[in-house]
Amino acid sequence: MIIKNFKSLASTPERKITLEVANAGLEGIVPNLVIEENISFKNDWLIIKNNKFNLANIDKLYVFGVGKAAYESAKALEKILKNRITEGVVLDIKKGRLKYLKSFEGDHPLPSARNISASEKIVAIAKKATKNDLIITLVSGGASSLFCLPHKLNIAQLKSLNDKLIKSGADIQEINTVRKHISQVKGGGLAKIAYPAQVISLIFSDVPGNNLSFIASGPTVQDKTTKKDVLKILKKYDIDDDFALFDTIKEEKYFKNVNNILLLSGITAIEKMQEKCKELKKPCTVYSYALRGEAKIVGRKLLQRLPDKGFMIASGETVVKVEGDGKGGRNQELVLGSLPYLEKTVFVSLASDGHDNTTAAGAIGDENSLPRAIKKGIAWREYINNNDSFNFFEQLDDLIITGPTGTNVSDLIVIYKK
Repeated sequence: MIIKNFKSLASTPERKITLEVANAGLEGIVPNLVIEENISFKNDWLIIKNNKFNLANIDKLYVFGVGKAAYESAKALEKILKNRITEGVVLDIKKGRLKYLKSFEGDHPLPSARNISASEKIVAIAKKATKNDLIITLVSGGASSLFCLPHKLNIAQLKSLNDKLIKSGADIQEINTVRKHISQVKGGGLAKIAYPAQVISLIFSDVPGNNLSFIASGPTVQDKTTKKDVLKILKKYDIDDDFALFDTIKEEKYFKNVNNILLLSGITAIEKMQEKCKELKKPCTVYSYALRGEAKIVGRKLLQRLPDKGFMIASGETVVKVEGDGKGGRNQELVLGSLPYLEKTVFVSLASDGHDNTTAAGAIGDENSLPRAIKKGIAWREYINNNDSFNFFEQLDDLIITGPTGTNVSDLIVIYKK
């Protein structure tokens, strides 16, 4: 069971089965299982899903992992490729022992000096790769902050800009559009650095819609955004920082040796949750694979589309427009915003990486949540206005705790109507 406090949260039969469905989604996106199911290597043939690559004439094989699923996926890939790996670097929010690769711990959600240091190590190896070499990159959510090598911004400026973007209410596509145009490795930057080596990029998507150019800000994907797009976003969210913008990589030649393969996304989690609903013999409706919108009001819209009975599930990523000084993440705020509208309904929302801007992965709410809060003297409106969802649910013991899951797709939403 990935949800560590499952037993204490499952205080009613309805809460129990709702949490079971959410947990099934998490179990379906464990990186090592995804790698083992989709990748094999035998007699010089590397098989990835339906793709076959002959490595007989490859001199050196480098592996880079960036993002919140980097360590676990790299560990699994090492078991498959073994000493065929020449060297490589893995940058995650945690580090561990690897046999052929060097593991580094970085910071998220804001970039840091040690993120830049590890990114420089990746770039140094990529630069020495030749046309007879192969680079395999393991790219997952969180890499936009972890894998960073700014053109001209210093670390203080980089942190400030990222912090403003995250708090502005901008969605992930908008945030990553800006990030691409200040970085040497995003927006196809890594592909250019690695050229003319062959590149296979294995991508774990945390972006609604799975547009590969926005996942981790697309280090190996040709970018279509422009500096003009960035200026529109900065104006929209009233961000007036003074910094230089750079064009992303548009030349076709840098991508002719690149294969970008989507290995995992929120769709995988949705499929596993559907299977669990079927096992529970409960009807299940998929609301969206790419849920977006402002967290505190999206819940109400979801409930308006809720079937008379059974489950409704979704994956995606909402946003929080920070107006208060409270503590919480978009999943907790999504559930908090829905509480006044719950009737015979259980609502769960959680971050698949286990970190919803706090130590909690998300929260659970039902029709008894508000009455319980009132009894404790907790004023719902005060907490929602202050973006203080964490402290609200902490007092109700309704925070969902998983710890770092070692994976990262989208957020997962499960709603059950009795």
